[in-house]
Amino acid sequence: MSLKFKADDEQLRPMGRQTAGVQGMKFRDGDELLAMDVVRADMEDDLSLLVVTNEGFAKRTSISQYRLQGRNGFGVKALQLTEGRGELVGAVIVADSDQILAIMKSGKVIRSDVNEVKRTGRNTQGVTLAKPDKGDEILSIARNTDTDDDEDDENAEDADANNDSADSKEANATDSAADDSATEASDEGSAEE
Repeated sequence: MSLKFKADDEQLRPMGRQTAGVQGMKFRDGDELLAMDVVRADMEDDLSLLVVTNEGFAKRTSISQYRLQGRNGFGVKALQLTEGRGELVGAVIVADSDQILAIMKSGKVIRSDVNEVKRTGRNTQGVTLAKPDKGDEILSIARNTDTDDDEDDENAEDADANNDSADSKEANATDSAADDSATEASDEGSAEE
């Protein structure tokens, strides 16, 4: 289940440190909190909720598809769970350009572009994100903060540093050759005298 509510002073009134707080969501027997995040109202159309099961199925739904409710409710279905598709293990707020990491029980990590998971409605089963080996399963997911663009930038910086180093070595070699030529010319001038 998923619950979207406005986090303002009316819904979440400011309180002192000694208070117990307020209830954000109700749970049925066997339910527990999997994840929570903050989404700015002006970003709702650009962001999606991506949920993943331990059997490797994923579903991405626009945040705008989740109706605004009051806190302390049961929420709405985030994924149509059926037998053989596993249980939810992760939920993250993502943009189309993001990447996610799926961490397996065996220690494998699978990196995928979010846009590989087509946006669908709330009450659907999802698509295959990864196929765990027999006896393996997905334990957790996370948004990848290092993108290929960052790696390309780092590679370009490394290449620039290597070019600067090569230019420096070439300049030193040229200076050394010029010094050798000057020394030879000086030696020849001394020999002629």
